[in-house]
Amino acid sequence: MAVARARLRQYARWQILDYAFGTGGITLAIVCLWIWGAASVKVVGPNGPVAASFDWMVELVAFLGTAFATSNLISEDRARGYYRLQFAKPVNPLLLYGQAFVLRGIALVAIAALVSALGSVTAHPVALLPSVRYTAVMYVLVGGITLCQSTVWRFAWVGSCALFGLSVVAAQLAAAGAAISPFWRGVWSIVHAIAPPLVLQNEVWGGHALPIVWCLGYGVLALIGSALLLRGLEWAR
Repeated sequence: MAVARARLRQYARWQILDYAFGTGGITLAIVCLWIWGAASVKVVGPNGPVAASFDWMVELVAFLGTAFATSNLISEDRARGYYRLQFAKPVNPLLLYGQAFVLRGIALVAIAALVSALGSVTAHPVALLPSVRYTAVMYVLVGGITLCQSTVWRFAWVGSCALFGLSVVAAQLAAAGAAISPFWRGVWSIVHAIAPPLVLQNEVWGGHALPIVWCLGYGVLALIGSALLLRGLEWAR
């Protein structure tokens, strides 16, 4: 058991480097370009020029950054056959990918904190705590959904984006004022109840407790589903 833990810690270094020189580095580069471009743009308001807010950038980092960070976490190893080398040693697949998931989450939250800090310096102030909290909650939700898909195909980020669109459509058509028949409103109400609560992002940003708990709970269930699928795969037994 001690040997397995030691090997797991050794993998952590390579997992961090893999993310840093992969999707993490790309995410950071894009964020820096966004900040550089947005900081030079002044929005004209009623009382003159107003510095642009970077809240939208934190939201993009939280959703797209998470989707790209977890999309190929498992599927890439399967597609390229890396798992044969990794699991030839006494390492638990659940612990290995769980460690990678946590490490990438910490890195993504750090990127969101960087956006908040640089935004506050170069443009409109962005609150640090809401940025970090929002990114952490969305990482569990979106990351759990994407990781679960990553056990079966390589383009899990596409599925997460599609689920986001479905959740928005379902929320709109399930509303009482939707111009559809009561039957279809009932159907879309069921879809809305089952679909990921991605439409609650504004409430999560605002720090409302119930939406945060609901998003975290949904993400944890998706992570449990990922673990069950991973354990059920022949190569992970």
